[in-house]
Amino acid sequence: MLLVKIAKGILSAAVAFFVVGIVFPYGIGYYRPQISSYVQLPPQNSMWAALIVIGAMFAVTSFFQNAYSKGDFPWLFGKLGNGLADVVFFTYMFSLLPSSIGSAAGIQTSNLLYLIYLAVALSYGYLILDFWVARRKKRGAQPSN
Repeated sequence: MLLVKIAKGILSAAVAFFVVGIVFPYGIGYYRPQISSYVQLPPQNSMWAALIVIGAMFAVTSFFQNAYSKGDFPWLFGKLGNGLADVVFFTYMFSLLPSSIGSAAGIQTSNLLYLIYLAVALSYGYLILDFWVARRKKRGAQPSN
């Protein structure tokens, strides 16, 4: 059972890194001429470097989420780290966009980031409760109603 969970963790880490660290920057590079007509992109090598680092963050957190059982502290680290990786990823992606779209009363990208930050923060509240219940179940105690 332990080897299966470790294999699942390694596979999920490889997929997370491949998608975020390789496919995503390659896709942006492929469509760079079309995207650059709307938004000024940073140099290609700096975008690759940033997305490879973010992909590595996703890979590490994905491994911890899938290689350990719910209620283990490495699993909790993976879940918390995944939220932070999401925040870093969306902050980087939204930093590529202009601060507003359309007229002065258009969509403000900073407000969209605040919604993402709020969603991650609220999910952490649920995550802590879920972790607490899983720890209690592992010890054999049933949660009180």
